[in-house]
Amino acid sequence: MKEFNLNFKRDVTTKICIGDSIKFNLFDDLYINERVYGYIIITDENVYNLYKNTTFKTFKRNLRVLDIIKIKSDEKMKNLDTVKSIYDILLKRKIDRNVGILAVGGGVIGDIAGFIASTMLRGLNLIHIPTTLLSQVDSSIGGKNGVNLGDVKNLIGSFYHPRAVLIDTTFLKTLGENEIKNGIAEVLKYGIGFDDKLFNILLTQKEDIITLKPTVIDKIIEKSVKIKIDIVRRDEMEREGIRKLLNLGHTFGHAIESIGGLKSTKHGEAVSLGILIAAKISMNKGVLSKEAVEKIKEALVMYNLPIDIEKVNFKYLKKYIVQDKKVIKDEIDFIFINKIGQCSIQPVRVKELWQKKLFLN
Repeated sequence: MKEFNLNFKRDVTTKICIGDSIKFNLFDDLYINERVYGYIIITDENVYNLYKNTTFKTFKRNLRVLDIIKIKSDEKMKNLDTVKSIYDILLKRKIDRNVGILAVGGGVIGDIAGFIASTMLRGLNLIHIPTTLLSQVDSSIGGKNGVNLGDVKNLIGSFYHPRAVLIDTTFLKTLGENEIKNGIAEVLKYGIGFDDKLFNILLTQKEDIITLKPTVIDKIIEKSVKIKIDIVRRDEMEREGIRKLLNLGHTFGHAIESIGGLKSTKHGEAVSLGILIAAKISMNKGVLSKEAVEKIKEALVMYNLPIDIEKVNFKYLKKYIVQDKKVIKDEIDFIFINKIGQCSIQPVRVKELWQKKLFLN
């Protein structure tokens, strides 16, 4: 098992553990001094049904489980109505600040549970146990929590760090191929934007990755986590600009998700299209070589991720792009790809992004 600490200038530390079949009695060692006397588990129905006789029994043996709240793992559930319904349950339980929130699931569960933990009683102890590849390499780390407002993604949210993130790769064995490739899109983001060696692993070891060979899957998770830790440590609250680099592919990606009403396009698929659009814009702005764009496209195709950006309904994208959190007045901090393994931020006028010649050529 690998362990990392994500430390910040203020007295906050997230302990991150990566391994195969992590023993969940780690809680006793990690939190004996946290005075947490009981946990509310927030999970999704599918995860609970898969692990109710194994993982959840382990929780009950090692923790005082006060309640298990099960919701649908659906992007449509990431809204204030769901948040309020959970608040109501917590109020009925008469919880206090010595109760912890344990999030067991993918990105949707992590976002909802993190937002609840950050706002209920102005802050409860939070632990993430991510069960999807996407949440293990990305969304469970860094303290961003958010819910959607209408069909605009993550418009309401907070920065609130979990006390621990326990990444157990055995959870990945129950995922379908679509969920695996959903996570691979985020790993590709790390490779394309920050680490050319990681990108090469993705190009040369596809079979081992898709079949979840432990040594390889652990390696790509660890490399992704280290990249995110390094960036978040330097720019925790996204005030310095460095952390915005992690939004590579997400300016258009989130807008594409929103066009589909947050249900028809998976996050990884939307990010895939967003990465390719960013690559094309970078090329047509003279920042990225055509050869690099072709290499990026090759990697996306290899993992059956979409590249057909000409099918995106750009007529409706503008509505969502202008609501992007990176927009200030009429400019957006856009993430350009300089070369494979390196990206940068440059302000761009929002209206420039509608020049189709930038990304359809």
